[in-house]
Amino acid sequence: MSVLRLAAVVLAGSTISLATTISAGYSAGPPVAKNGGFGGATCVECHNSFVENEGKGELTLTGVPDVYVPGDKYDLTVEFVEEGMKKGGFELSARFAEGDAAGTKAGSLTPSDARVQVFPDRRAQMMTPYAMHTLESGVAPEDGRLSWSVQWTAPEVGNGPVAFNLAANAGNGDETPTGDYVYVKEITSKAN
Repeated sequence: MSVLRLAAVVLAGSTISLATTISAGYSAGPPVAKNGGFGGATCVECHNSFVENEGKGELTLTGVPDVYVPGDKYDLTVEFVEEGMKKGGFELSARFAEGDAAGTKAGSLTPSDARVQVFPDRRAQMMTPYAMHTLESGVAPEDGRLSWSVQWTAPEVGNGPVAFNLAANAGNGDETPTGDYVYVKEITSKAN
């Protein structure tokens, strides 16, 4: 096989792979660092039919303590409701909110069950963990309600307040990035 013919086969395969990725979206979990924290991008980067928080739904994060105790574990719950949602997902991070450590990971996130996965952002300092939905947990029931559970272990040293940045995407199920609603939220926990 000639080099030119081999290049054409590789290019065709890459194009098919890219088209499959674009049409399938990120139903198995979003790209990391798309939850809007510290001026970063959100799901609106691709799902841009509406501005953030424009829908009539609701995104909540419960379990975040007003004041955290270094090293303690906290059970967090992401709840997401949007009428007509067929698929949905979320992305959550916990990073120090200010000072020299601002933007760096604050403790760790652990899935509470198989419905959540955690990936590090290998580009970020200290590999910030991002918790997100799985393929199976992103399918919304008819009432348009989804929830996920994550455990946060506070940092061993209270190095100031922690910002929890959360983004969620309510997909209409048409396998395109259009017509989907994106929600973002930030909650802060102070150090003890």
